[in-house]
Amino acid sequence: MTTSRYIQNASLAAALGVFGGTILVLCHVFFTPGKYLLIPYSLVVIATTIVVRAEHIAAFRDRFAVSFGSFAMASLALYIAVSASPASGHVSLLGHAWRLGLLAAIGVAINLPAARLAGPSNNLVATSRAA
Repeated sequence: MTTSRYIQNASLAAALGVFGGTILVLCHVFFTPGKYLLIPYSLVVIATTIVVRAEHIAAFRDRFAVSFGSFAMASLALYIAVSASPASGHVSLLGHAWRLGLLAAIGVAINLPAARLAGPSNNLVATSRAA
């Protein structure tokens, strides 16, 4: 991957991560936190998949890197917002580490199929037969 393509993918992941993180934090602040946060979370993943597909990123690892990077940034923004809220108690460094590790594992599990879905579709090419 060239340097310009790397910068383009990193800026795309950063933009999607900041946008998704803003949505998740605002939903946490203004709406009821808890299971209802799964709706905007899924919308962030779906929107990221659509944007990555629209960018026509050919390599699977690049699609996964953009998808996972944006998911990780959005999730980290939400994690910081929840951890900084007055209702959260004191959590040790080990407690933060396993929570962030679990979040990364969930991100990998979600973004592997999302990166596959965002790829170019070879099945849609129409072939014509001579009659």
